[in-house]
Amino acid sequence: MVEVIGLPGSGKSTLVRAIAEADSRVVTTTFASRFGKPVAYTRSARSLSPILLQGPAARSIVRRHFGRMVRLDAMPTHGRAAARVPARVHIFDQGPVFLLYRLAPDLGGERRHIAVNGWTDRMLGRWASALDLVVVLDAPDEVLFDRVQIRSKRHPLKDVSSDTGRHALRRHRHRYEQILSDLRAREPFDIVRLDTALASVTSSTSRIQDAIAQASLEEA
Repeated sequence: MVEVIGLPGSGKSTLVRAIAEADSRVVTTTFASRFGKPVAYTRSARSLSPILLQGPAARSIVRRHFGRMVRLDAMPTHGRAAARVPARVHIFDQGPVFLLYRLAPDLGGERRHIAVNGWTDRMLGRWASALDLVVVLDAPDEVLFDRVQIRSKRHPLKDVSSDTGRHALRRHRHRYEQILSDLRAREPFDIVRLDTALASVTSSTSRIQDAIAQASLEEA
């Protein structure tokens, strides 16, 4: 199982599409895609019950992030089953690392709650053992910020100054690195880092394909 992560403007969506077009074995998935059996989602929703008993602050976390938390807990059932299908490489665009990154500010602030702490540790352990490879896309802050400005779709970085935007990028980069560190502390997996300001889409695709092949050989 592979996930491609990157800050805004890093070219993540473009690269994921390129990988899928270059290799017919690749199946791309996002956390927004509902997959798996409904019972997995029901089970995941029920697993949040202990957190609801931890008081107003913990209940607030569940209210804000219920969909993400349920999906993060439900996805591995599908992922492990899919991994057994021959000749398939599952690549997440906005997968478990992304979800943990989005949840991090709230979960990290409430780790004094035993139930929140336990749920977070369980998710980190589950996904650390499920991931084979994480591809980290990045570029200099000024490049990322300028790319976002010329994109047609709406983004919060378009509404701030250059200095504020660069500060936000550094903050989000640090959060991603902390999530990766927390995951790999539980079980190591491979990481490939690409600077998309220096590497072309073609060369980046080739390097990722090589990394996937290497991960497959190591598993075999």
